[in-house]
Amino acid sequence: SWSERHNDIIGWLLVYDTPIKIIMFFIILVGIFNIIASLWMISIEKGNEIGILRSIGLRKNDIFQIHIFYSLILVGLGVFFGYIISFLVLIFQNKFHFISLSAEIYFMNYLPVKYSLYNFLVYPISAICITFILSLIPAKVLINREVVKAIRYE
Repeated sequence: SWSERHNDIIGWLLVYDTPIKIIMFFIILVGIFNIIASLWMISIEKGNEIGILRSIGLRKNDIFQIHIFYSLILVGLGVFFGYIISFLVLIFQNKFHFISLSAEIYFMNYLPVKYSLYNFLVYPISAICITFILSLIPAKVLINREVVKAIRYE
C-alpha cells in the first residue's frame, strides 16, 4: 500500500506534529505576554484618569469591568485578525502552493495543508481564557490604587 511504501515520510510527519504544537504554544504565550504588558502599561498611563473617575463616584467594580472588557476586546481583535490571516494563508497554499518543497527529499513539490476545526477553536479559546485570567492582575492593581495618589499631580 501507499502508507507502507512511504513509511518514512509518514513517520516524519508524525514526529513533526509535536514540535508544531510546542511552537504554537510559545507563539500564544508571547502574544498573551504582549497583551498583558500593554494592559499593564495602559493601566499605568491611565492611572490619573481612573483616579479622577473614582473621585467623582465611579465604583471599583465598574473600573474593573471596564478594564476586563477592554482586555477582551483587545484579545478578540487579535483572534479575529489571526483567524483571517491564517485562513487566507491556508486557502492560498492549497490553491497556489507558494510554499514549495524539494521533491527529491520530501516526495512532493509543495507543502500540503489541512483545515482543522480543532486548531481553529482550541488555540484561540485557550488564548482568550488565559488572557482573561492574566488580565485580572493589572485590573486588581488598578482598582486598589489610592485615589489621592492617582490624582496628586493633576
